[in-house]
Amino acid sequence: MRKNRISFVVPLLAAVLCSALHLWAPDKFALLWCSMIVSALIVIETVSASALLGIIMTLGFSLYATVSFRNSAAIAGDMQYLRGFAIIGLPSLSCAMALLARLLRSLLRRTLLARIDASKAQRELRSLREALDCSKDGVAVLDGEMRVQFANQVFMRLFRFFPTFIERKPLYFQVVNTALAGGAYDIEPDQQDNLVKERIAFVRSGNPQPVLLKLAGGKKIRFTCSVLPDGGRMLNYTDVTDMVDEAARLEDLANLDGLTGLANRRQLNVIAHRDFERARREKTPMAIILLDIDRFKRVNDDFGHDIGDRAICHVANICRDSKRSTDFVARIGGEEYVIVLPDTTSEGAMVISERIRRRVEANPLIINGNHLALTISAGVAELDESCGDFASLMKRADRLLYEAKAKGRNRVATVSPEADQAAITHAA
Repeated sequence: MRKNRISFVVPLLAAVLCSALHLWAPDKFALLWCSMIVSALIVIETVSASALLGIIMTLGFSLYATVSFRNSAAIAGDMQYLRGFAIIGLPSLSCAMALLARLLRSLLRRTLLARIDASKAQRELRSLREALDCSKDGVAVLDGEMRVQFANQVFMRLFRFFPTFIERKPLYFQVVNTALAGGAYDIEPDQQDNLVKERIAFVRSGNPQPVLLKLAGGKKIRFTCSVLPDGGRMLNYTDVTDMVDEAARLEDLANLDGLTGLANRRQLNVIAHRDFERARREKTPMAIILLDIDRFKRVNDDFGHDIGDRAICHVANICRDSKRSTDFVARIGGEEYVIVLPDTTSEGAMVISERIRRRVEANPLIINGNHLALTISAGVAELDESCGDFASLMKRADRLLYEAKAKGRNRVATVSPEADQAAITHAA
């Protein structure tokens, strides 16, 4: 815009100056030459159609004024005004008309460009909406007031919205409440108010950390929130049900014994160490049972490893059915098992271990109609101040297990024979 102003101000000032000099000394400054100078300046400064129009008009009026007034010795009053208008007004008028033409052209050009840009923006917005509708992720865009400005088809399907609801541009809290009322979330009724508060606070904060949402039908959705430059939010909902289920399956494979379905040593280390530290911190009792199948090598040698695996599963099922809901059982070796009993003394552990021993003895493994008698031996150890970690507690139970085997197998050993006998009598 500044360039346009200079383009016309300079020739206009030159025209006025040259015309004024011509009035002051008409014999020394020819109007034609002044007009040509003005026209040259216009061409140099603008180089446009409007400048050419100004050149033509200026030359025409200048020639007319020069022929009409240059050789006049005396000019009447009316002609004097006409002479002054021709000398000063006509060049200025030509520049002004050139300026007006240029301004009109600029205005028309800007209007046309604005329409082209608006049409292009509409096409781009339509393409963007169509692309988002083809996306596999749910997408919603909120403005700075947390009002929905756009939501794609996947978003509306996930939360069971009608298109007319989104077209009303609801606030985000209305979106969450409507989704809850429509049964889109897999959540208990008493937790719905907390969910609404958490979702609103999460979106308002613009927290970029992903959140896992559980929807009806078992869907798991990865929810993320991004802050837009205008203060709005872009919400993204990705269906990760398959990945979450696969991750859970792999975690089970990593933490569970493939033969018996009990926890393996890896999971035992996590759970047992957690319970051990809690018991030490809160000064509550804790006991463990370490047991294995008596003469298991003979079972493998006499009947084969397939029957040995069935024997391992048979004892594992008895251990699983005999423990309490708060207890934890794991298989740590070929035929060895560990049961962790929180909030339990050695006397209580003796009761449970004796229950397991009696059930194994009373329920032989049936193979092709034949009964294979099995027995177990066990060691019971209780946490005390001498146990620095869970490994030391395991070593104590291991020593007691070998003590039970040394005494003839099919028995449970603990550090206190009196407690051992009392527990056996109670279990009987």
